[in-house]
Amino acid sequence: MTLAVAMAATMIMTSCSKDDYKAAIPRNAIALMMVDMTKTGGDNAVAKDMADSGIDFTNDVILFETSDRNFGLCASIEDHAMLEEWIGRKVKEKECTDVTRRNDVTFVFYKDAWVVGFDERNLLMLGPVLPNMKQQLQQQMARWLGQDRSQSIMESRLYAVVDSIAAPMKMIANISALPETFVAPFTVGLPPNTDPSQVYVKAEISRTSDILSMKGESFSFNKRVDEALKKAAKVFRPLNGRFHELPQDAFLTLLTNVEGTSFIETMQRDKALKGVLAGLQAVIDLNSVFRSVDGEFMLSVTPEHLSTDMATDGTQHSFTMQAELANDDFAKKVWHNASAGFSFSISQAVDGKKDVLLCSNANGDPTDHPSRDCSPFIKGERMCLVVQLNALDNEMSLAVKSILATVFGNASTLLYTIK
Repeated sequence: MTLAVAMAATMIMTSCSKDDYKAAIPRNAIALMMVDMTKTGGDNAVAKDMADSGIDFTNDVILFETSDRNFGLCASIEDHAMLEEWIGRKVKEKECTDVTRRNDVTFVFYKDAWVVGFDERNLLMLGPVLPNMKQQLQQQMARWLGQDRSQSIMESRLYAVVDSIAAPMKMIANISALPETFVAPFTVGLPPNTDPSQVYVKAEISRTSDILSMKGESFSFNKRVDEALKKAAKVFRPLNGRFHELPQDAFLTLLTNVEGTSFIETMQRDKALKGVLAGLQAVIDLNSVFRSVDGEFMLSVTPEHLSTDMATDGTQHSFTMQAELANDDFAKKVWHNASAGFSFSISQAVDGKKDVLLCSNANGDPTDHPSRDCSPFIKGERMCLVVQLNALDNEMSLAVKSILATVFGNASTLLYTIK
């Protein structure tokens, strides 16, 4: 009996310890990405560099975002002494500075941007952070490294959902974790006067070359909201790749296939979608255009558009929209502001159907821009959101690229498609 009890206790302790390191993830995390490092694909120089760091890559590495907009990484430690040796080498190479200790936790400042803290079992990395904020983050991280499962994200609904996804790489995020410009495709169908923070996104992740692909869906823990989101997603139809040249200077590109009248109704109910299209609405009667749309639709947005008030005059807007038309009845009578640095044209495609092109003069003809063929990863999908991080050079994109590089190497294009 004594032997059986001892064996049972050992099994329980072993099964618990495998996930213990995740208890260091703070309760206020609003996004989680779990990554099996053996399945990331591609040439990951960062992972190779850390191969002898003492970090246990047989366990998932977890990326997270906190409600105060810090990005973090959590990993388990296999060999504490080896990790300290690795840190020592990085100090000599000037990649790590300011080695300090608080009780049982060692802290270093990594690559002038990230605070790294670790004890005997767990490692946390948080940032990007200014040097004068290091001490405050160290205090927070020391608390997180000392907390138990019940105080962490592990006892949350967020963790339960992402942990239930049967994929080696997966993510979940509250809509509040996303930049405002990204929100629109995920809140389609949100009932009026509903707090957008009731919306979540969950997805399976894969990686091919520089593209990090996420196939997922919007959902809510509120049954009424969840049903509305799923019903509205049916407005999107499969893509055939009619518009497949992705401008390389476009930070954000949305591709879908819609029946225009239904899309107008969706757009009018969706505040986030109206916000993205506000720049177009300011210079043309977009409702009249969409009443003639029946087919594929692509909207590309450049950083200039994102950095200005989308509802002001069109001279600073940089956007390109292409759409497949059922007819061009709107063309002769539609209101548009030709003096606002904006133009639209209609052309006939080889299949006999007509397409409309709307663009700011800053963007001009999309065929004049360097582009990449996105047809291999959009055909058959019902909606695609493409984010090219290299097209924007602000603090948010640099932070996202930096934290993703730790597990995905040179992945610089994010592709989201709906299930």
